[in-house]
Amino acid sequence: SNLGLNSLSVSATDIFATAALGNIQDSNNAVNAVATNTSIKMELDVMGATGAGASSDYAASGSTVTMANNITSALARGNSASNTLNYTAGALYSGYTGDAVSIGSSAQAGAVVMNSQDNSGAINSTASSVSYRIALQDGASELAYGSLNSSISMTGNAVNAVAFGNKATNALTMSTLGAGIPSAVNANIQVMGGAVTATVTNANFNIISAANIQGSAIRSIGNTVNAEAIGNSSVSTIGGGN
Repeated sequence: SNLGLNSLSVSATDIFATAALGNIQDSNNAVNAVATNTSIKMELDVMGATGAGASSDYAASGSTVTMANNITSALARGNSASNTLNYTAGALYSGYTGDAVSIGSSAQAGAVVMNSQDNSGAINSTASSVSYRIALQDGASELAYGSLNSSISMTGNAVNAVAFGNKATNALTMSTLGAGIPSAVNANIQVMGGAVTATVTNANFNIISAANIQGSAIRSIGNTVNAEAIGNSSVSTIGGGN
């Protein structure tokens, strides 16, 4: 796979100054990403339970137990690029202000960002057998209880499988002090020829407790499973001016 992080800042006083940033990526190999047999767990056990129902017999007593914002992710990508051109011209700027032209993989303007990506290999991402678990005295002792006056929560955890062939973010920002604003091109070409697949299987979010839960709140909220397969993705922006 290919990863490009390209940034160019130009501050010019020449009246004919131009600037261009180009990125070309070609990937033809298969890419596989796997996250499997992953277990994230919190286990609270009771030591020396008496069976009398005292607070010491509970796995959680007057407690706050939280498992939050953990992420298990498998990411497979063919070509990925971030292209940023910041163009500043001086007060006497009078350079290329003609029409901006983009044909195929070539462009002509005062300021140019050109991105070209071609992926022909298969892209596959798999997340499987992933478990998030909070266990409150999981029945190991018959004398133990679950929770007393406690808050137990599992929130915002995620299992993701993401695959994409070509992905690009292209940004062109201009700032000129003179009367003329340079013409600009922000061009993006993406070709995807391989299969793109993303799969999540057997993902679990569990809170397990012994019996006798008293005065407690147990919550499982906002946990997500996501499988996302994308062939081509791009965001291109042009901004700025006098």
